[in-house]
Amino acid sequence: MTAFKLAFVTLLLGVGTASGQSSSGDYEAIVGFTPLTDVRDQLRIDLDQQKIEELLELETDEGFAAAQKLYIEGSFSKTVSNLTVSAGLPIDLPQKTTLVGVGTVASNDTTAVSKQDSGSVEVFAYQNYTTGDTEIRVQYINEGCYVGANPDPVIAGCLADNGTLAFANDTSTTFEYTYNALEDTGNVYSIQLFTNSDEYNFEDDVLTVDFKKFVDFYGSESYADDIIIAAFEGGKTSFSTGKDLDMSNYDLVARAEIISKASAYMAVWMYVVRELEHAIYLCETGDCDENSCFGKPAVHEVDEAVAFYAGSLEGTDGSGDGVLTYNLADNRASDFKTAGENGDSIEGTAKVNIDLLEEFKKASDHIVNAECASVRDDTTRIVQLMTIPLIQGTLRYAYFTGEQNDTTQKSEAEGAIFAASVLPFVAACNEADAEIIYENTKTGQANSANFTAVKDAFERNYECMGVTPADVGGLWDTETNDYFPLAAPPGTSDGGTSEGGTSNGGTSGGALGFSTHMALGVSLVVSLSSFIRAF
Repeated sequence: MTAFKLAFVTLLLGVGTASGQSSSGDYEAIVGFTPLTDVRDQLRIDLDQQKIEELLELETDEGFAAAQKLYIEGSFSKTVSNLTVSAGLPIDLPQKTTLVGVGTVASNDTTAVSKQDSGSVEVFAYQNYTTGDTEIRVQYINEGCYVGANPDPVIAGCLADNGTLAFANDTSTTFEYTYNALEDTGNVYSIQLFTNSDEYNFEDDVLTVDFKKFVDFYGSESYADDIIIAAFEGGKTSFSTGKDLDMSNYDLVARAEIISKASAYMAVWMYVVRELEHAIYLCETGDCDENSCFGKPAVHEVDEAVAFYAGSLEGTDGSGDGVLTYNLADNRASDFKTAGENGDSIEGTAKVNIDLLEEFKKASDHIVNAECASVRDDTTRIVQLMTIPLIQGTLRYAYFTGEQNDTTQKSEAEGAIFAASVLPFVAACNEADAEIIYENTKTGQANSANFTAVKDAFERNYECMGVTPADVGGLWDTETNDYFPLAAPPGTSDGGTSEGGTSNGGTSGGALGFSTHMALGVSLVVSLSSFIRAF
């Protein structure tokens, strides 16, 4: 359904007050973060990722083809339908106007997985329309309309194929429409969209800071998409810098690892950063009032960043089982003994997720108060923290392929894609060390990785990358209740003698603790967003 390969529209705020932003902080929490805008659509991008992974796990050519289609076109996030209004709109229909209609009526048609009896369905106008217009696009407010490239389409929450729509604020004003739920429904968001360089170029052909690091490292503005498509096709990238990934000899299992991890930890990962960068751009270019961005798109951008970091599957408190970076951080924290409030446990929430939650809260506070420079500082810290599970993933598979003689293509592929997701940050600090890591973790390294060389190369750049040995931890052996040989962080037994600096027992970079963020009763000056959350 290529008609739905749409450009990202930054003004699509959530449904709430007229501004799309809550004045009472009443949106459902995301892993402990309370958004000020409606980001339910953004949260569901992880359902695209989950479905892609399910299709890849079939280990069939058909499954790969369906997964690629879903990667390109989407299915679960920002669902829209094109409707025909044969008699024309009776009045003007401004963007975001809520309309109420009837849901899909159960029939003998079994094409779709799920249908429902007549029920209320809410949509809103995707853009401005005028009296007499006969073609309109609406976006769904409610859940349950998941068509697009979904091989198992769900239309339980879609509008009936033929029916009446009423203006929510004046139900006496109605109009008739027709469409085909399966053929005329698609998605604004897809994960491939997140790899498009246009999304990272807000004006004057200037790419966002971190995206440009990847472009410089790979020599391609579509680096993530290049890797993902090459993996789908069983081919090789052709980056001008030579930092290629060659999947031509990989089996479907190994190629699936490249695809799923590049999708989640390169494409969606970078879009988290993009949303924060766009919030800063809007703040700095006059989108906000002098002392507040509340009610403005910039606030929504920060909320979106959190949504894309965690996803819907993690739930309100992070106890779910997601498929995006939040879940990766928890998994790697268990492997590297960096979970818990002190970052010294193999159980519980990753320390990096605890710290990131506070940084996202700070960014939200600062953007609400139009403190643009502070949001820049918050974003820098968030990016630093988000690299930690990528470093851990690279080290883990370098150890498997180098020290444990793991000869599977799967482990080699996992190490290669984790390295690919973080090497541009290393290269920005030291190109020679990035080359060491690349050569030892690249596709085709035939399980000959020199783990110590990889570990030392990372550690020499921890300070530049804004992390510490304590942040990254060491690969933990639960059977011996100790670090694996050669895998301990510097400063501990068998920790090596690298130049990465000493552990300070906690996260570097001056991240504020939870108590600092929540000390509303102590401070005489309380930021607006903190006030909202407190009540």
